[in-house]
Amino acid sequence: MPIKRLRYFDKQFLVEKDFTDEQKYHLEMRRRLNRLLNAPGIAEGLAVEKTANKEVTVHPGTAIDAEGREMILEGDQAIDLSNPVKFPPETEVSVTISYEEEETDESTSTVPGKTRITEKAKVDAVSGSPPVGAVVLARFKLDAGGNVGGAIGDILPGGPNVQSRSGLLSIDQVSNPGGNIDLAQAGAITILPDNNNKRITIGENHSTRTNNPHNVTAAQIGAMLAGEYDLERRATANILFTQGDASGATRTINVGFLPRIVFVVGTSTASLAGRSYGGGVGAFAVINEAPTILFQRCFGFGVTRSSNTDWFVRGFAGSGICLSTFFNQEVNPNQAENLTVSITNVSSTGLTATLVRALPNVTNVVLPNFAITLQLLCLGNVPIL
Repeated sequence: MPIKRLRYFDKQFLVEKDFTDEQKYHLEMRRRLNRLLNAPGIAEGLAVEKTANKEVTVHPGTAIDAEGREMILEGDQAIDLSNPVKFPPETEVSVTISYEEEETDESTSTVPGKTRITEKAKVDAVSGSPPVGAVVLARFKLDAGGNVGGAIGDILPGGPNVQSRSGLLSIDQVSNPGGNIDLAQAGAITILPDNNNKRITIGENHSTRTNNPHNVTAAQIGAMLAGEYDLERRATANILFTQGDASGATRTINVGFLPRIVFVVGTSTASLAGRSYGGGVGAFAVINEAPTILFQRCFGFGVTRSSNTDWFVRGFAGSGICLSTFFNQEVNPNQAENLTVSITNVSSTGLTATLVRALPNVTNVVLPNFAITLQLLCLGNVPIL
């Protein structure tokens, strides 16, 4: 509904309702401002002090309730907790403040009636749930003897149910925590309060550590040491296969360490109808620490001879460290073989290469002679034990 305020003009006749509405307008607008700009709770003071084993005293201060009403306590007010029926031992006690008003001050004119409305702050203590609408000032638990904990003169803690001071409704979704919003130190974060200088220092203690708190050594995360990447261990080796080697023949070379990268250059030659044909081959292989052959790749060639003046060469690439194909069409049956060399095993001290001989067609016969000569450059690091 719309907000109305009094409008005055000359010779206007005013009655009691007009003055009441004038007060009501200002009262409601002020309380609306309190309610919207402040959280209900303690605005100032209202500390609760233990003044005897079964007594606490609320000191002067101001609070605002959920309706925006001010509650002003002008002097100390003691609360007696000695009644064991009302305050049994080992129960939680809430000290609260709530709003009250009362008609006071009798009229001195001939018309009887109260001339004032006195707004009061009612301070009380209850066990169990606090009254609806009351602002909680302190919450504590009585001991087995029904006494308030701590020493005489202690300011009692607010606890989780004490409403916050007026101001922000929440900080990062921490709403109305009451009393203090604590900074919690955790992990490597350090918090150093300095009340004298009114400051809080937030730091960390992780940067000064020299140990390994996160278990991140190379061995722990499965990484190689830096020295294992340098590949400073190097060795060369030669491999030779001829027509005297059957398919599946092997050559094992010992270089004294685990090869990690192998570079290969070489030649493959064969005799076709009394003439020598051949070409160059090149390859590389990558081996991991396991050891496992991760990848090997080469380029090779194929030679086909129909006569002394009719022959051709073609190039291709494939898996392995040597590929070559020889095909002699001048003889019957044709002589033809596919020759492949691959690395088939690696160890901490070297590697094994295997020759595979295959006939392109079941009607072909093997070559009368051939020679595969490979030079290997092996790069590696410390041997695996």
